[in-house]
Amino acid sequence: MSLLLSFVRPVQGYNFPTVLGRKLLLRRQIASSTVPPQQLVQPSGWTTRKRQQYYRFVQRHPFSSATNSPEIATVPDEFEQCWRTTSQMVNPNRDPNMDAILQGLNSPAPQSFYILQRAMKEISLTADSASFVENAVQECSYLVKPGWQLVVQKPGLLHHASTAAAAPLQWNLIPLEESTSSKDDSSSDDSIIVTEGSGGPNACQLSTQALNMVSKAADSQQPLDTNALDDLVAAMERRIRFSLGTDIRGRTSADMAFNLCLAGIDNDFLYASLVKVAKLEMERIGQRPSRKSRDVLHVVEKLAASGIKGPEVEEVYQLAAKSLQAKEEYPEVVEQLLSSPFGSLDLLSPRPLLWLWRYSSRLQKPASKESSPARNHMLSWNNKFEDTSKPLVVDIGCGLGVSLLGLASLQQAPSSTASPSSSSSSSSSSSSSSSSAQQMIPLDWSNCNYLGGDLSEATVRFANTIAHRWDLSTKLRYAQLSAEELLDDVMTHYPGPVSLIMIQFPSPWRLPKKGSGGGGGGNSQLALGPDDDKFMVSKALMAKIAKVMQSKKNNNKKNGDDGCYFLLQTNCEDVALVLRDRAKEFGLTLVPSLDPVLLVASKDDDEQEGHLRIPERTVEWLKLNDGDTERAVGPEWSRTPCLPPKCATETEVACTIQGTPVHRCLFKVE
Repeated sequence: MSLLLSFVRPVQGYNFPTVLGRKLLLRRQIASSTVPPQQLVQPSGWTTRKRQQYYRFVQRHPFSSATNSPEIATVPDEFEQCWRTTSQMVNPNRDPNMDAILQGLNSPAPQSFYILQRAMKEISLTADSASFVENAVQECSYLVKPGWQLVVQKPGLLHHASTAAAAPLQWNLIPLEESTSSKDDSSSDDSIIVTEGSGGPNACQLSTQALNMVSKAADSQQPLDTNALDDLVAAMERRIRFSLGTDIRGRTSADMAFNLCLAGIDNDFLYASLVKVAKLEMERIGQRPSRKSRDVLHVVEKLAASGIKGPEVEEVYQLAAKSLQAKEEYPEVVEQLLSSPFGSLDLLSPRPLLWLWRYSSRLQKPASKESSPARNHMLSWNNKFEDTSKPLVVDIGCGLGVSLLGLASLQQAPSSTASPSSSSSSSSSSSSSSSSAQQMIPLDWSNCNYLGGDLSEATVRFANTIAHRWDLSTKLRYAQLSAEELLDDVMTHYPGPVSLIMIQFPSPWRLPKKGSGGGGGGNSQLALGPDDDKFMVSKALMAKIAKVMQSKKNNNKKNGDDGCYFLLQTNCEDVALVLRDRAKEFGLTLVPSLDPVLLVASKDDDEQEGHLRIPERTVEWLKLNDGDTERAVGPEWSRTPCLPPKCATETEVACTIQGTPVHRCLFKVE
């Protein structure tokens, strides 16, 4: 009889830690014929020595099983079911053995127990090999506290091979010091030993790998291995489905969402799951005094910067606002979060855009202005836009493309049938936000197509993915083409008119250093001067811009539009002056500003409230010219943005927040 004791399956809701208890259970089950004989006998291949070793081990450390926990009320969402699990649910009878198990699990222990029991049950139902079981069990390592180990009995020891897949796995949590003292009594061949940190990467770490893969491909100007990227996305899905987000607590879920967005990954399940995890975590610890306001702010900003919209993420924002209110911090953010649903915060808001600016400033500039043969192709316009007769707005060197995202989002009027989750947050104010820009650029933004071009695969991938997620792909597209190729294709093949061409914040050239012979210093990725081939806005490119505008102006007049415009924006004053003169050289006419720059920033103004801070580059440039040079001031320079609100680039937003000037001027063809 004693040889059969350790092979009895515990009945639901009970744990029998002693040999006596197992004997009593066995007698009760045999008497009632509730246990089939094949579940009571081990395969003959299990030696007597191993039986004795395992029996002594079980006697010292009784195992739990996947059927050995009370039923928890089923709710529609398994995430909710896990995250709302409490100690009372998993141990209603205050069993000391269950308490001992919970002590070995990471906090919150009831949720860790839920994941562990769920995993063991799932493994039991799907296991087809010992190696599968071992790999799957290792995934549970993040649940185990340091100083503890998870011991799982290998399949096949307690059941015939034909029934092993359907049998629950037996497991226990044991302090390391106890497992060391019982080492002679147990065989590692019989059990899978899992310690803290022995598993693979969590979903956020996988998302970091995906972002690094995309960034490295862009930096090296080599094609992205999309198959490898798809494998990483599949691994993230599996991990989230397994852990239900319990391994990405704190602000990690928002970090992962931002990584996915930057990597250009479009996966509804992942984004929805991450918002769910962020909400549950905000409910769990958002109001705690130990929860830093900066971390709460971090979560909402990164979720917004990830391009996520809809009522679900708005719930996170409302919870965050309550948390910040209770802590009496960031009142301006609280006001924005509570201002209006589906419009308070999104990717185009200033604080989320700062995260994009930090990322874009670290990106390596493409080594060449020429496209690689793999991407040197002309656009198929009929496949790109729904209606190619509409006026086209072109952003050359668009980077992450957020300016066009804002302009294209203005098309979604309040009467749109789009759902809140797919509509732009700026749509509700499209009419009012457009009016100020129409004073400078009289365009009907709701009746335009939008095209951005950049050499960086990473930024183009990001922008196209956001456009697709926001249902803008029929009117907004991005191409991985050089500026020259983009303009050639527009002029030759786009059937409709061109209303606006933009160059915003082009990479400047290196300023020459005194005594360096004019060679310059600093960032080696930058051009040596305005006439260097590395500088994007060469005279040849400006000539091509003027040619496109001249060729399309008649088309615009046929459609009742007021000519073709060219918008230049930069945060480098010396670059602004050179490009203004370059545009005038090729026949473009300056449009007087409605809000001209009357005063220039100076070093003496830095400490005065309300004055712009002069950038270090401008200080160096003025020193090179001994302060005797023309400044970007006068009727052609606009003090305020020429584009509608929420249509600024991430660099323009960074300049505004940092208090440094942006130099803007607008041109048109007569």
